[in-house]
Amino acid sequence: MRKPGKFVIAALSALAIVVAAAGTIALSARPNQEEGLKNLPGSWNVAVVSDLQGPFPGLLTFISDGSLIGDPPPIGTESTSHGTWVRTGPDSAAYTFVALITNDQRVVVAMLKVIGTLQYDGHTDSWSGPYKLTVKTTDGAVELGHDGGTFRLTRIAVETLH
Repeated sequence: MRKPGKFVIAALSALAIVVAAAGTIALSARPNQEEGLKNLPGSWNVAVVSDLQGPFPGLLTFISDGSLIGDPPPIGTESTSHGTWVRTGPDSAAYTFVALITNDQRVVVAMLKVIGTLQYDGHTDSWSGPYKLTVKTTDGAVELGHDGGTFRLTRIAVETLH
């Protein structure tokens, strides 16, 4: 069996330091933590206000294991987004998700990444916060564009048949 190289040991040591320094930041969100965070898992309508594009809708699903799935409006050539989220406070979270962008021939030409934070509002059972978006070549070497703005999440509620 091969021993881990110096780089692997250094990387693991650095990770341990970051985790120890984070203190109150949980590395995986659980649904029964504080009031706000137990309300984040689920599916949400997202009102996106983009600095460059103005307002448009989206969809996000936060899973209690810390996974995240999202969809933009069904126009263009962006794939479903996949990512993760973590607790950053009693009623706040941070997230990162990525999506693939294809051309008209369905060839992947770029990768989109969105990072942001959310704050829970218990009065309206909603989440909101800023985001930053970057688009890079598939190898990540060249930035092709960027944007920012805000997300406002409204829960997709169960409706009953009458």
